[in-house]
Amino acid sequence: MDPFENCADAASILTHENYAGAPSTFSCCGKHEEVSELVAAGVVLVWDQDQGLDLSLRRTTFAGTAPITGATDQSGEKTMKRPALVMASLCSLVPTLCAQQVATSPTANLKPTNKVELPLSRSMEMIEGVKCDAAGNVYGRPLNVTDYKPADMTQIPVREYSPEGKLAMTFKVSGLNMENVSTGHLFVSGDGTLYQLAWTTVVVFDKDGSVKSKTILKTGANVAPHHLLVFKSGRFLLVGTMGEYRDAPYAALFEADGTLVKRIYEPEDEYSKGRAETGDSEYSSSMGGLTGGNYFVSRGDVTLGDDGNAYLMHGASPTIVYVISPAGEVLRKFRVGSSEPGQTAWSIKSYKNRLVFSYQVDDHLQIQVTDLEGNPIAGYTINPKAKPDVVDTLDLACYDSNGFTLITVEASSNLYLLRVKP
Repeated sequence: MDPFENCADAASILTHENYAGAPSTFSCCGKHEEVSELVAAGVVLVWDQDQGLDLSLRRTTFAGTAPITGATDQSGEKTMKRPALVMASLCSLVPTLCAQQVATSPTANLKPTNKVELPLSRSMEMIEGVKCDAAGNVYGRPLNVTDYKPADMTQIPVREYSPEGKLAMTFKVSGLNMENVSTGHLFVSGDGTLYQLAWTTVVVFDKDGSVKSKTILKTGANVAPHHLLVFKSGRFLLVGTMGEYRDAPYAALFEADGTLVKRIYEPEDEYSKGRAETGDSEYSSSMGGLTGGNYFVSRGDVTLGDDGNAYLMHGASPTIVYVISPAGEVLRKFRVGSSEPGQTAWSIKSYKNRLVFSYQVDDHLQIQVTDLEGNPIAGYTINPKAKPDVVDTLDLACYDSNGFTLITVEASSNLYLLRVKP
């Protein structure tokens, strides 16, 4: 039997103490774990030499799984220590492994039906994610890469583009002590209200582009913010990193006045922190010999579902999603995989009780559609090549009744929107 086929079932683990030939890692639900870490977490064992269970262990990476030999010695040799047989639920003892692996849908090729160039966007790149409101207006921060200076990051405005590609409004953080604060990720409500993070201050804009209000989130820690979501109640969900090297995940719920309600920290977060601390290139970046950050957080995204819950996507492969209630409870977790193994989703959007995940794969964009439980519904591949030697980088901006609206985050000329109808 393979005890790791279904993490919801009771399963056994073979440790080094009980079987010298066991591998140092095994897989479950697409994740890989160090046996030593599992033992430290309280997972005990195992192996029944008398019963001769065939435990098929597998070594895995995020790019795929390759079986290796770890079967029971049916001959009854006494070269191994005689252990007790302990059947333990992996999901109760090691919640890191409990997000269910979800199958992907077969992919169908789609062709764009409409292309709209964005004004004043030559030599521009979109940074820090693109958002959309219920009317199909697109919000993003285009950066001029030909004349870029690090200090410019504090001055880059948010631009709102109409569905027809026209510049509708420009939003810029201003006011007392705000000009030199690095302004970051966005949240846009269905009615088009724009929220922007200025470090750990939430800036709310009026429709005319002026600043309406500012709320300081009382994080209780030195947090580098990455993602923001606003619940219908007005509460904020802030996601970022903390610590000297920005490798510890941080997520918390705040009241509308910025008061901290509760922190959210899951076993997956602790796992990613450990990996980032060791300099694992799948979790952290390295510059000048120093490692820092945590891709599990920074390469994530968040969206508000029609059920009122937040769907927090993390930068892992397969993609893992936390479903967080307006009360800050993690209701469930699930995984969504790309049809091409090893890919990490760039963004998540929601519409009509469905979720869409976009993946940039070589010269095309791949899209996976699921329900709110993570069950696959459809998969699509979109190749935007205008010329054989030109590859523009796309991301998903909107998902609505008109299908998908894609935006170039990098382009050979002007940025543009693409309409794609499934």
